[in-house]
Amino acid sequence: MNAQRGLENIFDEEKCGQISSISMEFDSKFLPKIIEATQTFWEDEYKFRLFDINNHEKVKDEKYLENDSFFISQVPSESTPPVTIRLSEEFVRLFLHAAFGSNLPLFELSDLSELEIKILNAYCDFIYKSFSNILIPQENLNKIELKNKDIYNFTIIIKNSDEKNSKIVITLPASRIKRKEIKKEENYSDDEFKNISAYVDIEAGSSKLTLSDLKNISNGDIILLEDSFVNKMKIITGDNIREFKINPDPALMIELDEDEHDVDGEENTNKNMWDDIQIEVNARFKKVKMTLGELKHISKGLVIDLGSVFENEISLLVENKTVAKGELVIINDKYAVKINEIISDTPKPQTQQQTAKPQAAQPQKPAAKPQAAQAQKPQAAPKPQAAQPQKPAAKPAPKKDEIEEDFDYSDFEEEK
Repeated sequence: MNAQRGLENIFDEEKCGQISSISMEFDSKFLPKIIEATQTFWEDEYKFRLFDINNHEKVKDEKYLENDSFFISQVPSESTPPVTIRLSEEFVRLFLHAAFGSNLPLFELSDLSELEIKILNAYCDFIYKSFSNILIPQENLNKIELKNKDIYNFTIIIKNSDEKNSKIVITLPASRIKRKEIKKEENYSDDEFKNISAYVDIEAGSSKLTLSDLKNISNGDIILLEDSFVNKMKIITGDNIREFKINPDPALMIELDEDEHDVDGEENTNKNMWDDIQIEVNARFKKVKMTLGELKHISKGLVIDLGSVFENEISLLVENKTVAKGELVIINDKYAVKINEIISDTPKPQTQQQTAKPQAAQPQKPAAKPQAAQAQKPQAAPKPQAAQPQKPAAKPAPKKDEIEEDFDYSDFEEEK
């Protein structure tokens, strides 16, 4: 396998940022300590290079290590995975030959003497002590960090003066490695997008109306938004609702005449128990186009001029369902909506009008029937009974109050 492969080819994209941070930390702090300790211990100059980082539970899961044999030394830990140092078989041969002389036979891992094992353990202990003060102490870890059993394996390639390669694999607990934050360079400015437009919802305020008030709304009525203030509105983007400051338009201010009234002043003598139920009504502009620059100003809490927005039609909504439309006005320090269109999708009033027509026509059928003529009774002709069925034809259409009495409350029932 090509030993020059880059670190970026080893990990998936999700872990690249995390691995890069750890790589920088190890390369800048751990590796210099290991180099210095190795050259001091073996009294010779060597070339070191960080070759690979991975987080495999088993070191030999990497193909380039699956055929290697290692001398293993561990520093046990009570709460975190142990620090493990693995010396490849080539490392053991090269360094022990350098220490004892080249005329000695090859060193086999399975046939090391006690002295050779002590030397190798001493070296592992020596390099561990060289970087141990860089590791985060276990006592400084919180409960979440102590539960983290992840590890990182650092493979280091070492070359001696004869350009022969060997490996050291150092395994460290992920929770004990300090991670350096990677600063991302921004190659563009937010100002470059300030003129790009987006559509948002703007809410002027809300109020609570009874069902009786709601079904008696008519054109020209003014609905005062009790939960509103002339210097504030709400902007809605998706599920995010945020209050922001605005400059109110003085042209929207009105004074109520005696003839003008709020729906709250209406009295209905035909109320029933449903009519007193209060529901929340929101006043919201239909999708307003704003630039990202304006939205950025909103996020900073700056005052926004909504002059063009005020000219748009505003809707009254109940559970995101439009019930009326109108224009925004200002009364004292609150907003209000002057109604100019009632939106009704309840079928009952239309159904009543439609059914009234056949009711007027139905009584004419018995008048056309021949039974009364077949009887040929002289008393039957002057009798008013035959003319009575025609009365429904002259019956006037249902009055407005009679239609409104059948207000469809199912529109406001909770969906199950």
